[in-house]
Amino acid sequence: MCACTLRVFTRILGFVLLLTGSKSLAEMNPAFSALGTVTGMHGRCIGTLVSRDLVLTNAHCVQKPSGKLDEDLQFAPYETKGGMSLASSVKEVWVGTQSPETEREHDWALLRLNSPLGDFFGFLKIIENSETLLHIQDVLFPLGSGDGDFLSCKATRKEFGFFLHTCPTFKGSSGSPLIVQEGKTWKIGGLHAARVKRYVDGQGNSLSMGNGTEKGIGIFPKFFRSHVLSKQRSQSQSSQHVFLHVCHSGGSPEELRVRLEAPFSLPKHSKRNLKIPRGECLEVFLGEGVQGRVNLSGKSNNRKKVLSSVFVGPDRLNSWQDSVVPEG
Repeated sequence: MCACTLRVFTRILGFVLLLTGSKSLAEMNPAFSALGTVTGMHGRCIGTLVSRDLVLTNAHCVQKPSGKLDEDLQFAPYETKGGMSLASSVKEVWVGTQSPETEREHDWALLRLNSPLGDFFGFLKIIENSETLLHIQDVLFPLGSGDGDFLSCKATRKEFGFFLHTCPTFKGSSGSPLIVQEGKTWKIGGLHAARVKRYVDGQGNSLSMGNGTEKGIGIFPKFFRSHVLSKQRSQSQSSQHVFLHVCHSGGSPEELRVRLEAPFSLPKHSKRNLKIPRGECLEVFLGEGVQGRVNLSGKSNNRKKVLSSVFVGPDRLNSWQDSVVPEG
């Protein structure tokens, strides 16, 4: 069949964290693993995981020029796991305003992902005291390069209901979090929305750029924190769904074909015959509250063989295992 590795994960409402021998970017800066890119038909912004399946970014990042929501959004964390990049499409979007150009203080958006990447990469909490960052000398601002670099900058003053900051802005920096440290925990202290020079409010008032060191406009957490908490609560009320996450992590062939066999009935839309391209993963919904041993079978030396076997159930911790598939 092949000389490759079949990587199998089980999870209950989430992915499992892979541990590797090398020091990850997230270990060097714990805030980094929650960051990634939000892409759509009209550009790219930065987004931050704020719960297991919620991403925080700007409203103008998810809207078309017509004001309608982009239907083709995707979030991809910067960090990889097991040498593989993971991404998720978006199933729900909420925005603070439909007029972000003139209502910057409400220029936030929440995206509900189809795959709960926060279970895999972690997420950042949002600071409770909305104006804390105005009293902190240094905040962290991501460079957006995907290599885990942050620069130190600061919020300077409150203006028109939002705040100004000295963090360097660049094309694609919209949606960047301003990260503060509270005790030993990294949290979101604010949300970058736009460059200073671009803002004129709904009454035609232009923003003073002060001494020229102020680069960007930021949104206080009070405008989006309650919405995040509300969406987190609605998700936590869902029942325990059990998933199997199967990855073809390397070797030949280009596409690995396996059959899923379970002692319980699978939902109608869940596939038993899986085709997994090299370097990619498939997620299979096994059902609600199901448990038992699941086998993944394929052909080796032209004979059917169990390639991997794992016990699943809602009362078990997330787990993962590697199975080396022999040639044949």
